[in-house]
Amino acid sequence: MPKRVSIVVSLFLLTITPLSRAAQPLQESRLGDWTLYTLSGDLISLEVVPCIGGRILQYKLGDHGFFYVNPDEIGKMPPPTTLGKLGTWGNQGGAKLWPAPQGWAGPEQWPGPPDPILDGGVYTVLEKSNVSITLQSPPDKEFSGIQFTNRFSLDPVGTQVRFVTSMKNVIDRPIRWGIWSHLQLDASLPDSADYNRLHLFCPVNPKSKFEKGYDVIFGEKDHPGFSVDPDRRMFEAKYVYQVGKVGIDSPGGWVATHDPRTGNVFVQLFRFEKDKEYPEDSSVEVWFNGVGRFHAYHQDVECADDPKSNPYVFESEILSPYAELNPGEEYHWDYRWNAANIGTKTPVISGCTDAGIVAAEPQWKVVSKTSDSLNLSFSGRFGVFFPGTLAAESLDAQGKMIGEPIPLAEVTPLEAVRFEDKSISVSKKTQSIRISVIRSHTSESVPLMQKSLQ
Repeated sequence: MPKRVSIVVSLFLLTITPLSRAAQPLQESRLGDWTLYTLSGDLISLEVVPCIGGRILQYKLGDHGFFYVNPDEIGKMPPPTTLGKLGTWGNQGGAKLWPAPQGWAGPEQWPGPPDPILDGGVYTVLEKSNVSITLQSPPDKEFSGIQFTNRFSLDPVGTQVRFVTSMKNVIDRPIRWGIWSHLQLDASLPDSADYNRLHLFCPVNPKSKFEKGYDVIFGEKDHPGFSVDPDRRMFEAKYVYQVGKVGIDSPGGWVATHDPRTGNVFVQLFRFEKDKEYPEDSSVEVWFNGVGRFHAYHQDVECADDPKSNPYVFESEILSPYAELNPGEEYHWDYRWNAANIGTKTPVISGCTDAGIVAAEPQWKVVSKTSDSLNLSFSGRFGVFFPGTLAAESLDAQGKMIGEPIPLAEVTPLEAVRFEDKSISVSKKTQSIRISVIRSHTSESVPLMQKSLQ
């Protein structure tokens, strides 16, 4: 197993204006045997290494890197290995694409890692620019029949990375797989032997196929790190150093992981397709590195109580539905990454959209009324995915906006947005309030949440 690496975090303050409105030039550098590409905007950067399975080695918000990176593998090509051979995986960390489902029961399950083609192969750079790069895997004609193509592009002024992925059948028989976006978050603490209590949230399916709202795939059935809040219909995973994996048939289209030490949140957004079948019936899966035992690779695997050989890693994974492909056919799947700060003492995350994070359910109180207006008191906590203006929009009974948006605050993804009893005045015809973020560079209004006053 790989060793852990400690990533020192230092957040910088961003002046809202002026913005560069352009990505920095693509950087190409050598790191040992690797060619590393760095794409950078005003707020985020991506470090991409095509030659080790098309990995995104790191995603950073400011100076904060979210991903685990294995220091012992930096700059090294993957060791010679065979598909599914336990103990030969040169895990570099970061994020990559795998086929799903994983398993060892037959050819309809992917028995990796390791996988010398899809996980460890040299991906081809098909296109690159200051804001995007497209990678393509070698064709896997030996087992899965898959060739992955993955194009990712970053928002030069915000935190979003948009992925357009494809899976092509490159063999002469039908195949059936899902796409598995697999990433490893760093749960270590700088200059400490302890681990970080990363906290993941995603909505539970009210019609879940699983008795508890999630399915235990590996590890103890009563694992202490996994739970459901039935009142909020929210699955939660709080990192503990005990091995385990669960699947969640989450319909919400988002999964968010909060770092309680820094307040930073890493968010994955995707489209849930309720009428389609998912690998292991799960749209989201979570894995904890840690002590304990699980069964895989046709044997019981014992995990050492040793953070050097068994590092503090928290895996947050999203999956596409199954795609049945005839020879030469392709399946396309899109998803997004974002990040924002919501503060260090936020106990819950209530929702995520393309605008940002609702960290605490907003509370509205009618303080007083006049003949034509309502005077309201507003409390809430948010994180945003791009710089701009947080605004309140009054909506009538038909959902149409009354008047102009009411500016609440200038906001940036680097700082939590908090309101305690903030006073605003709206039309007496207002039936609900929509909170939106107005982009500073385009004036586009992107909805964050909406709440009825009734």
